[in-house]
Amino acid sequence: MTELDPGIIAVLGIGASVVGVLVGVLTSNLLFAYVMLCLPIALVLLFGAFAPSKSTSRPIPGKYGIALPVAALILSIVGSLLGIVLGHVSRHIIRAHGGDGEKIALAACVVGYAALFLQIAVALWLVTTVLRA
Repeated sequence: MTELDPGIIAVLGIGASVVGVLVGVLTSNLLFAYVMLCLPIALVLLFGAFAPSKSTSRPIPGKYGIALPVAALILSIVGSLLGIVLGHVSRHIIRAHGGDGEKIALAACVVGYAALFLQIAVALWLVTTVLRA
């Protein structure tokens, strides 16, 4: 079985995001454009977080890298709910098994909730503005 090259996966994910956003904008479906922006990038980040390492050295038992908390933080900045979920999952893994990235995972949760609150506020403002008109 051949190994998947993370570079190829990243290029495919970014290409899928660009094509999805273009299709969403051209069809005036902004929700589709937003989902197509976030979903492939999230999948690429998850693949990078869980991809097997080509390294021959074994990790220290109970120590996990910071790939999952960093992926959670990036997704939270983009405004994806997946960032909040990954932030909580990575905090749980770090607490249960040890490892680095506790503060990054906490930042991902805080930024994710702030972005979610902002999105809800903007959506409510837009709905009330449209109903007044």
